[in-house]
Amino acid sequence: MKKSKNTSYILTSTEKKQIKQNRILTLLTVFIIISVIFNIIFLLDIKIPYVNPNGAFHGFNVTEKKSPSILKRVFKDNTRFMDYSSITLDTGKNSYYLTKKDGMCRLWGVEGWDFEYCDFELAKWDELKDIVLRYQLEEYDPTKHVDSEGRIQNYNVDYAFSLWIGSSDINMEIPENVEDIEAYLVELTNLARTKGEDN
Repeated sequence: MKKSKNTSYILTSTEKKQIKQNRILTLLTVFIIISVIFNIIFLLDIKIPYVNPNGAFHGFNVTEKKSPSILKRVFKDNTRFMDYSSITLDTGKNSYYLTKKDGMCRLWGVEGWDFEYCDFELAKWDELKDIVLRYQLEEYDPTKHVDSEGRIQNYNVDYAFSLWIGSSDINMEIPENVEDIEAYLVELTNLARTKGEDN
């Protein structure tokens, strides 16, 4: 007498328990891996960036600072802004302008009454570009900066930030890591200030 092909194998209680344990172990492993990845991303980004709360523009020094936008760093698309040829940062008291041209980058740093001008190798441009593109960049949108009566608030409160792309100077929303961008431009300005001391 032939065995029926439809005969199904009945799992023992030990096998059922083993399968259940394997599923739980797999889920825990996936959860731990995802948790580790996000913790590494968070730890690599120690500074707390500026966030524009609820579309109201209060400047950089807001009372309540938010945690870094990890999603804006991981899932970003800055393709449109990749080929900028100059960057301008105005901090109210100081202004910095860096442009790339003819295999070098040129800095103009104005700090109060002090003006510095210097040419740097392109490695400095690349270092700053890495900082600028670290988070998702967005073009300035006036509709995000209105009060309860619909009046557009002043864009240039603590920072003004723009990129020259193609033939246009584009005002940008204040980047989350604007302090890092400012710190690097200050560093370049200090280097420019000491350029005559090495001779």
